[in-house]
Amino acid sequence: MHVERIGQDRSLARLRRWAPQAIAVVDSKLSSPRSLLQFLDIPHIEVDSLSDVPRLASIVVLGCQEAEAINPVALESTLSRGVTIISSDKTALAKPIRDVLLPGAPRPAGIARVEWATGTASGAPDLLVGAPLLPGIQLPPGYIPVTMPAGSRGNVEVLAIDRLTRQPILVRAKIGGGTVIHAVPHWWQQSVHCGTAVDRRRLADIPAFADLSDSVGDVRFGELQAARSMMMGLLRALRPRLR
Repeated sequence: MHVERIGQDRSLARLRRWAPQAIAVVDSKLSSPRSLLQFLDIPHIEVDSLSDVPRLASIVVLGCQEAEAINPVALESTLSRGVTIISSDKTALAKPIRDVLLPGAPRPAGIARVEWATGTASGAPDLLVGAPLLPGIQLPPGYIPVTMPAGSRGNVEVLAIDRLTRQPILVRAKIGGGTVIHAVPHWWQQSVHCGTAVDRRRLADIPAFADLSDSVGDVRFGELQAARSMMMGLLRALRPRLR
């Protein structure tokens, strides 16, 4: 965890040095990706649609968008410039993303237990990766799953899976000259109701967080784990772009 934290701090420091025009957030009525960037203090600009993204932008945050709200020509044009698209959930249905990630039918809300496809989880002792202790990530009602790519499709890299279903929850795909970093859940975990007794504990009642006193209010340990895991996934996925 210490090594991972160093990597996260370096990635955040690099992103915070970027010009605001380099990261564009497209307005989304279904999720709040800009809330995450604001919280992490990452410079960015907000635009109404892909057509308004400046050509200087090298990262575009779409978040969760209805497919019909995304102009496929504008999306293909953006990717052709080598841009990295950050998307989630229903954006998987937008062309040309759907042609690569092969989204499935909408599914009921649930909790995914995050297991990293490489790195922390795969090399940790069994005690640390047992299902009850893995971070729980909220899957919203009607979420869109994506398909585990076959070995021959080397243009998709699975970064994290759901330990319970073995299905991808975070992927990085090469599409049309650019890159799509896609999360099945929303990047901004607005409300998380995890099932274990540990997840439901208030941070204020856990000795390890005693220094935070009353500043954390009723925030639960599961909420912290979910938010931290989504941030870690985003920074891991962006790391090749930041070198």
